[in-house]
Amino acid sequence: MANSGCALPRRVPPLGAIYADAAQRAHLDRNPVVVLPGLLGSRLVHAPTGRTVWGEFGSRAFDPRSAEGAPRVAIPMVAGATLADRTDAVEAVATLDRLRVSFFGVASHVSAYAQILDALGIGGYLGAAFRDHVDYGDDHYTCFQFPYDWRRDLVESARAFDAFLDRTETEVQEQRRERQEPERPVRFDVVAHSMGGLVLRWYLRYGVAEPGPDGEPPPLTWAGARRIDTAVLVGTPNMGSIQALRELLQGYDPGALLWNYPAAVVGTFPSLYQLLPRGAGGALLDSMGQPVPDLLDPKLWIRERWGLLDPRFDGQLRHLLPHLSALGDRRSAAEEHLRLCLARARGVQAGLDCPAPPPPHTRLVLVAGDGERTVETMVQTTNGRLSAVEHGFGDGTVLRTSALGERSSDPSAPRRAGVSQVESWHQVLFLPANHLGLTADPTFTDNLLYLLLLAPRAEPSPSSATPSASSTR
Repeated sequence: MANSGCALPRRVPPLGAIYADAAQRAHLDRNPVVVLPGLLGSRLVHAPTGRTVWGEFGSRAFDPRSAEGAPRVAIPMVAGATLADRTDAVEAVATLDRLRVSFFGVASHVSAYAQILDALGIGGYLGAAFRDHVDYGDDHYTCFQFPYDWRRDLVESARAFDAFLDRTETEVQEQRRERQEPERPVRFDVVAHSMGGLVLRWYLRYGVAEPGPDGEPPPLTWAGARRIDTAVLVGTPNMGSIQALRELLQGYDPGALLWNYPAAVVGTFPSLYQLLPRGAGGALLDSMGQPVPDLLDPKLWIRERWGLLDPRFDGQLRHLLPHLSALGDRRSAAEEHLRLCLARARGVQAGLDCPAPPPPHTRLVLVAGDGERTVETMVQTTNGRLSAVEHGFGDGTVLRTSALGERSSDPSAPRRAGVSQVESWHQVLFLPANHLGLTADPTFTDNLLYLLLLAPRAEPSPSSATPSASSTR
């Protein structure tokens, strides 16, 4: 009998050889692929100065803890303005395939999304990331990366994604005409990681439509699905993640030797509120051990003095609102911003949580982790901090149940009872990997390349083959 303590080495299939023929095949049957990153997945730059807001640490980047850096990293809290009008001079300039870290004059890189690009490269999907070491010959770019400002509202990011697809479609059509290919509609395959999957889901369902004035979802038209064949969502928190609440209350700590992002800074990001878990599932217990029913209730945040309203962060508010000399005025401005973020999150979550089958011409594929111990329930301690009390299966950040989009049909029912799903998945792949490691797993690469290169595709309906401007705007 073999020694049970000796693990057999994992076999990795020769993917380059398996997909060599398909990768070299003419591109007439291949859709261009777009990589849509998640939270923290795009490099952000302050346009007037060229300095980095997110994407590297060092002298060229803004320190979010400082009086100079905090207002550059945060979303501005402009009194009386809507969230959409609270803009700044920050631009998303590139997908963050690697994060540059510099300390004590020594530079290094942390791999982020490079593994997705590497996986697509095996299948012959070429893009800007390969310009320096791939001879394209007469081939066109078949892989595109969508950078966006992940701090902002997900619906706003969906609008930016629509504009990006417009530009990319024009580029692809021009390349096809140069090669004298037959005219045909441009449809895309999209690989979205983490929060990027929520941006994609909103776009598929509603195009660029807005929630109603009271937060009600817009009509479900599947407007964005008219131009997308296959949507692959990787590690997406479809029912939220308790990690978002912890960061809103306690700040974001990227790791040893890296800058901490104060809670008052990340508390200005509308996107983080939209990642909050649905409260009825018992994701948070109060100090008495009772479930907190609604994490988007502004009365809760005001009563508990959470996040932007925490008196411990008054010094940070002074950095963010230097034009307001009175503490009361700064707290009022912070409360106004908080209310706007919570109201917007309610509208976005309502739109994402409507169960609805996608149109037959669009495949929804989910890749989720279920091999990592993942926080499921937290309790608010008497000192106001959060402590994990229950764990479940997931990728260390997103629970398996959240990725699946599982919800209880009866909020008063015990958890895991009366479960339904908010999406009808064409295919689901579970991997024993962590949140970023999902895309580095060879099983992910193998299944992704088969899906994009070899799996049969549904024929698009006549109404979906050629999207019109009115259908997606």
